[in-house]
Amino acid sequence: MRSIAYGVLGLAVLAMPSVAGAAKCSDEAAVAAARAAAEATCDCDGSGTHGEYVSCVNDVARERVAAGTLPANCKGEVTRCAAKSTCGKPGFVTCCRVDKKGKVKCSIKKSAEKCQSSTKTIACVGSSESCCDACDGACGGTTTSTVAPTTTSSAPAPTTSTSAPTPTTAPVTTTTSSTSTTVVGSPSAAFVGF
Repeated sequence: MRSIAYGVLGLAVLAMPSVAGAAKCSDEAAVAAARAAAEATCDCDGSGTHGEYVSCVNDVARERVAAGTLPANCKGEVTRCAAKSTCGKPGFVTCCRVDKKGKVKCSIKKSAEKCQSSTKTIACVGSSESCCDACDGACGGTTTSTVAPTTTSSAPAPTTSTSAPTPTTAPVTTTTSSTSTTVVGSPSAAFVGF
């Protein structure tokens, strides 16, 4: 009898959909619409607490699932964006950190002064209340480079007149990190001497 019970229980467990196997939300438009509806309904700055704000957003997401305008597997994404926000937390900021490989992470900090760069990351205050979209183009797209810059400048194109066909060309200089080369092109050849 026990064997049968364990067998039935085992089959039931195998038949249940796993949390890890749940389909990932792929309806970005529905998520964006639900977040916009939550923004219109829930007062980010006026919420008494962060929990009140997240609860309000969760209610909006649940209503949209019930109405069929938000897939059930996308509800968590809408609520997560509210949970990773500064709403209901006066003075708090989203803090974007970009590491040397360009990977961006976002966190919530008590103030802008707490959002600081380190030897391994560049940090800046995010552009939005939620980490879900605060770090788009994070830190102004700042990147670091160890390669010396190369600058090239050239003079305007030669000009000619109808009375005397003498082109005038200014020298063209190419500058790299260690050398400078001047190309002869002036009528007086004043820049001769490599």
